[in-house]
Amino acid sequence: SSSSGSNTFDASIVETSSVTFEEVIAPLLEALTQWYPSWHDGTNTCLNDGSAPAYMTNTNYIYSSLEACCNSLYSWDFITCMILGGASSASFGSDKFYVDYWSDSCKQSCVEGTAGLNCGGVAPSWKALFATAESCCDETLWWAEKSKCVADSTLIPSTTPAGSGEWYVIGQKCVKDCEDSSDSQCGGLAERW
Repeated sequence: SSSSGSNTFDASIVETSSVTFEEVIAPLLEALTQWYPSWHDGTNTCLNDGSAPAYMTNTNYIYSSLEACCNSLYSWDFITCMILGGASSASFGSDKFYVDYWSDSCKQSCVEGTAGLNCGGVAPSWKALFATAESCCDETLWWAEKSKCVADSTLIPSTTPAGSGEWYVIGQKCVKDCEDSSDSQCGGLAERW
C-alpha cells in the first residue's frame, strides 16, 4: 500500500485478512460500470474511472454504459462523446434510415464518409429509424416522388421513370405526370403538395 494517496491494490490485505471476493471485487466491478459526465474537465464525454464526484454518485448522473451516458447528457454531440469515451466508430450507428427534410431524402445512421453508404451521421436518439429507404420515404416524405426519394436515399440511380403516370390538370388540359419527351401526353412532373 502506498502513503502517497495513489489508488493501488495491495494483495497482502486479502491474503492476511478474512476479506471475501464479494467485498473486494464486487465494488471494483460496480465502479467500473458506473459512467458519469466529465463536466469537471470539459471534455464532453463520460468516464468510468471510479472517480465520480460524490455529488454525482447520489444523484441521477450515474449510467450503466457509455452509450446511455452520452445519449442522455451529450446527445447534441453524441459521436464526439462516444469516441472520447473510448468507443470505436464501428460500435455505434446502425445503417438504418432516418429522414433528412433538408434534402427531401433519407440518410443512413452511420459516420459520415463511410464508403458505399449514404451516411448522414449517427441519428440522434429522438429520430425514427427505418430498415429500408422505401419505408423511410413512405412514412416521412410521403409527398415526394418515391422512386426519386429512394434513389437519392440509397445513392443508386432510379430505373423507374420519373413521375407517377397519373393524370393532372395544367390550365384547361389533362396531362400525365411524367418526363418522357417521346410521349406527347406528358406534362412534366406534377408538383407534390
